[in-house]
Amino acid sequence: MVCQAEVEEEQSKDKFGIDMINYLTDEDKNPIFIECDINLREVFESHRDNMIESYGDKIHENVLKKTYNVEYKNCLDDLVPIYEKALQKIFVTQGDDKLEMASWIYVQKPDKQYNKFHKHSHIMPSPKFCTVTYFDVPQDGGEFCFKYQGEEYIIDVKEDLLYLFPNWLEHKPMPHQGEETRICLNVDFFTKNKFLFKEFDHYW
Repeated sequence: MVCQAEVEEEQSKDKFGIDMINYLTDEDKNPIFIECDINLREVFESHRDNMIESYGDKIHENVLKKTYNVEYKNCLDDLVPIYEKALQKIFVTQGDDKLEMASWIYVQKPDKQYNKFHKHSHIMPSPKFCTVTYFDVPQDGGEFCFKYQGEEYIIDVKEDLLYLFPNWLEHKPMPHQGEETRICLNVDFFTKNKFLFKEFDHYW
């Protein structure tokens, strides 16, 4: 069964400039998927051509390894302060372990798409949680699909939104039609710290 998932809205704004945070919760009211507004447009514009070129150079080798993302470190310095603001809005951090980030790109075209379910918990060491943001979102397709308790849910993704989810969540990109080049930036967070939700009695 495939469901169209609507993320519950919890709007707020504070000194970090994050205007909106939405949560999708499970039956116990624990968040399993989050979206918040984030402005990465300037970062994206400065890296777009290089992202597409880097992906084209490396994807054939990665596909042979059954990996459909390509590591892309060039934007990390630009991303760190922006992502830190978002995390401080959502979480209270417990622990003094260093927070490390790894970034990947997935470039999808109508004639070249890898739409397979996968999760990030197999990575060693495993990330604490995962994030994704999108650029050049196509008009027809290209949604985010994830599995939870035997059902599939589809999120209509938008630009200028950051999506967060735990490392065990199986997910895949949906295919799209048209001429657009859908660019997906994945950033995984690695740390031994606990991230307590400010709005929930729950942590990742």
